[in-house]
Amino acid sequence: MRKSYKSKKKLPDSQLRILAKTIHEGWPKSRKTCQTEAHLFWTIQHELSTNKEFIFKGKRLVIIKILQPDILRPLHTAHLGVEKTKQRARMLVYWPGLNADIEQYVRNCQTCARNMPSNQREPMISHEIPCLPWRKVASDLFTLKNNDYLVTVDYHSRFFLSRQTQLHYVKGRHL
Repeated sequence: MRKSYKSKKKLPDSQLRILAKTIHEGWPKSRKTCQTEAHLFWTIQHELSTNKEFIFKGKRLVIIKILQPDILRPLHTAHLGVEKTKQRARMLVYWPGLNADIEQYVRNCQTCARNMPSNQREPMISHEIPCLPWRKVASDLFTLKNNDYLVTVDYHSRFFLSRQTQLHYVKGRHL
């Protein structure tokens, strides 16, 4: 962390000081009369609580602006990508714009960029829709509750048939 804030008298960020005061004294009836520093928290006001040092959104700690970059680093230490980092953050911390900050941080992560898979997704290949039903069909096998099924789909009407079958195995392979 950049700096240790141990003073119980004063929160180091003016936005959080004003927010703590607003939470303690009560929110105004209208957003228009709310102080500018608390505007970003208006929609979640019912979720906010405070003690002498910290502000919480539910069980999550609200992080002051100057410490946000220092919090992003440990949230992303495992380099598991955007969604896992967001998931981890949602359990621990909160600040307005947290999701966007995580997305930008992960996008700019050199370790993630270096280890990103180089293979690209194949483009989806479309096919011609036949002019008559049952001219082109697709079929597949699937298992549901230990029963094997064959499903057949008509490309023209998208009508499908499903029948239970008995698959036979020879030396670990389907016939």
